[in-house]
Amino acid sequence: MLYLFATFVVLLLMVTGTRGLTLLFGLGINVISVIALLVLIADGFNILVTTGIIAIVILVVAIYMNVENGNTANTAFQTSLLIMIFILLITIPLEYWASAQGMVLRIRMNLNHSL
Repeated sequence: MLYLFATFVVLLLMVTGTRGLTLLFGLGINVISVIALLVLIADGFNILVTTGIIAIVILVVAIYMNVENGNTANTAFQTSLLIMIFILLITIPLEYWASAQGMVLRIRMNLNHSL
């Protein structure tokens, strides 16, 4: 796996030059953000809040690190943020109506009865 990653880095730097370092840095920040999201959710933090915060971090990294024109980056970020908020506002009622949290209690009850 290390050889595959090293090959990826070498080819990326050959094709993109010094811009490849910026791309790798952005990729590293995104990977760390997703790992932090998984750890926070596993520790019991609110899923919607943590996902929203990490999504904003990923948006900032993806947009501002790859766009050279500031006005274009601001417009793209504002548009992406509005779409993300719209999707989040749709997700909150769906999560409430789905009552997905009840499955954990049912699984625990089944495990307790089997012991």
